[in-house]
Order: sequence, then structure tokens, then C-alpha cells
Amino acid sequence: MDSSPVNTVSLSDGNWYAQHENYETVTDLNAVGDSFTIDPRIPNVVVGYESLQRMHCPHDAFVPVALENTSRSIRGSKMASLQTDFPVISTESAIERLEREMKSRCFCRRAVLKNLRIERDEMKYFYRVDLDSTVESRSIGWSLSPTLSGDSACPSCSPENPWSVHFDALANEDEGEEVVSVSNDTGICPSCGATLCDDADYMKSNAKSDCQVCHGTGYVNRTLKVRCQRKCVSDSRQLNRSSMSDDLLNTGKGQLVYSMAAERIIPGDVFLDAGLNELIRKMCLDAEAQAAKEDECIRQQQLFVSVVPVRHLKCVSGKCEFNVVVYDHDRKLICNDFPTIFSSLFQRS
Repeated sequence: MDSSPVNTVSLSDGNWYAQHENYETVTDLNAVGDSFTIDPRIPNVVVGYESLQRMHCPHDAFVPVALENTSRSIRGSKMASLQTDFPVISTESAIERLEREMKSRCFCRRAVLKNLRIERDEMKYFYRVDLDSTVESRSIGWSLSPTLSGDSACPSCSPENPWSVHFDALANEDEGEEVVSVSNDTGICPSCGATLCDDADYMKSNAKSDCQVCHGTGYVNRTLKVRCQRKCVSDSRQLNRSSMSDDLLNTGKGQLVYSMAAERIIPGDVFLDAGLNELIRKMCLDAEAQAAKEDECIRQQQLFVSVVPVRHLKCVSGKCEFNVVVYDHDRKLICNDFPTIFSSLFQRS
């Protein structure tokens, strides 16, 4: 396995921290040792402010923060009972739709309808499920600006957990980005470096006149920032209980029969169709797994379930057999296998 060397340092809390040479990510090694190497293909994240401070992450760069268990513990709401009846296309309305289709096309429609017999009658549904999840990620970083002089020190008032920082502008937003400054201090310019004085009492800056960071002063103001990013992740899936194609039924308008919004949706056996309940359960679990994989926290979820009603009729009139499908709220009609003698009379609506 290819590996990339990392620098390690033991901090006062007894943990080991490591950083890639490209400074992209930092991770807690839990005292693995100073010979530790890491696969650069494995994503790593900062575990706290101290690792960022000691490892001298480049200024104006943000590093992702690991999602802690406390951030995952968001209150969930169980799915409520279904309050809306599913739309139904009755057998009578399906036959009426067939009669209207034949009215201006078939000279012998009366004979066809007079002898019409329904051999099989089925009501099916095409389900469309949409789950929108508002997910949030946190990252921390430094911002440096020139100053005349100062003492090198780490910020002393940093929050314990970057996930505890409150972002006012994003409180009611599904998407966006906000950066909050959480502490400030003054220190030696990391680009110029420092020299230990003879008495070893303090460090002094090796100020470089051409330094682009401190502009030659040798010192910088350091601001620790936390960045919050929110985005909406949408998942749309279908469950087809009819014999018609998904592509055809997916063009139908359908009817919204269920909607719910909560911080976290807990699936339940709300619908009579066990397959639909299982589909919703899988979508919620997949949303959780994807958020955890990306070190993101789900802040809000919305669930929508729409149905397209489909009435299947197997008809017999005399010696003729044909299948009729009437679907969606506007009663679209399909009769593809009508006997050849009448095939010119029927086309898709």
C-alpha cells in the first residue's frame, strides 16, 4: 500500500496528532507512535482546535472537523399515520373513458360496448418518494494579518467543540455558508520563523522584509475561525406496482398523499404496502450513512410520497380481447393490443 509520511507531535492531552505534508487534513492517532505513516487516499479530519494550532495549518485554509457523537444525537420524529386516502380510478370511470375514446372513432362502438365484458379488473399504484435532507459540515482554520509586534501564544478562549458554535445567518436556511471568528491572538509570523534568545526567556521573530504574510513586521494577528456549510441533498425513488413502464408513469402528475418535516424522520409502517414502507426505511438509512461518511450532520428532513393510480382492465367483446389501462388524475388511456381491425381507432392520449 502506498503511504505518505506525516509529522507527529505529542500534545499535552497525551494524544498523538498527525498531518499530511500538504496540510490538507489532521487526525488523532491515539498514541500510535512517531513512526506512523498514513495512506493519502484515506480522508482525515481535524479532531479539535489544538491539533490545528500545533500543526500550523496554513492560514486562509479550512480543515474539516470530525463529527462527534453529540452532534449526531438530534431528536427524531416517528412518521405519523396516513391521513389522506389514495386516489382511485373506478371501473365505471375507466369504462366511461374508453367509451369517450371510441365515440368519434368506431362506427361499431355500440356493439363493442354492448357486448363488453370485464374478465380482470385491478387497481395498482405507482409510488414516487422524495426525501430532502439538509446536511451541515463544519471546518476550522486560521486567518493571519500583519501587526507590528506581539507575543506568541495560542488562543485561550476557543470553544471546546467546533460543533457547539452558533451560526445566526444559517439558523433557518437549508443552504449556505457562514464563517464565525471564535478567538484572536498575536504571534510570530509562521513564514518568517523565530529565534530563541540567548537567555531562553522568549522567542523573537526573524522578520523578513519581503514576507508576503506579515509584510516585513515579523508578527501577525491570528484569528481562529469556524466555517459552517449547509446543503440540501435530495433522493428520489420509485416503486411500480403496475405493469406499465416506470418512464411512462413517471411523467404522470400523480397526487401527494403524504408529507412530513422533522429534524430527523424515523420510518414506520404507515402504508399498507410493505414494500413502500421498506423503501422509505432504506432511503432514511442511506441518508444517515452518507452523512456519516462525509462527516456531516443532518439538521432537517422532508419526506413526500406521491401516487399515480393505474386501473388495469382485461376486456372481451365478442371474439375480441384487449387490455385497457387508465391512469393518473386526468384519466390517460392506453390500449396497445386492441384487435388489428380496430387498432387505428386507439392511440395513446
